[in-house]
Amino acid sequence: MKHLKPYKIFEEDAYYSAHQKPPLYRNTAMKWLTDFLTKGSAVPFGDAKKRFISFSAKEDSGGADNFGEVNIEFNAKELYKQGAIEIEYDVDFFEEHQDICIYVTGYKNEKDYYQQNDYKDKEDFEENGQDDSDTLMWETMIEDYENEAEIVIKKLKYIKGLINKVTVPKKTSKKDIELIKSKGITVETE
Repeated sequence: MKHLKPYKIFEEDAYYSAHQKPPLYRNTAMKWLTDFLTKGSAVPFGDAKKRFISFSAKEDSGGADNFGEVNIEFNAKELYKQGAIEIEYDVDFFEEHQDICIYVTGYKNEKDYYQQNDYKDKEDFEENGQDDSDTLMWETMIEDYENEAEIVIKKLKYIKGLINKVTVPKKTSKKDIELIKSKGITVETE
């Protein structure tokens, strides 16, 4: 059966080649990047069971939030091979992926959302909460996250070709730039 393994790898490579995805981005602190490149892997900050490493389909990932001055462009194909999940901002996706739901919304699921907002469930909100301007319908609240275009992963392993390029501030130390370049990664300054 050993002869099947190379075929499976070829089959996966053919699939990814035919379905090339645009790059994914992460804005982060230089320390996160240097730790990742030095250790060869990364896990989320804090409780890894409740957190994810986050990426975006948008280069200006994070918007008004400041996650760091370093912009990393990742090879999406390699991220997805490691198990990255593209978040779908709909009720069914969040019901199926409750760990992602709590990460994104702060609520485990729809029931938890209504209960934490002092309603028994959706029906109770529909009946008694129409004058509650602080609470939205669950579906509406999820749709508000749609522009995030977020991709998440629990653990990330550094492999050659995972990072396409890194954009760093002009004030970045020569030591940090040399570490990045030593991995064959293109470095740009802004």
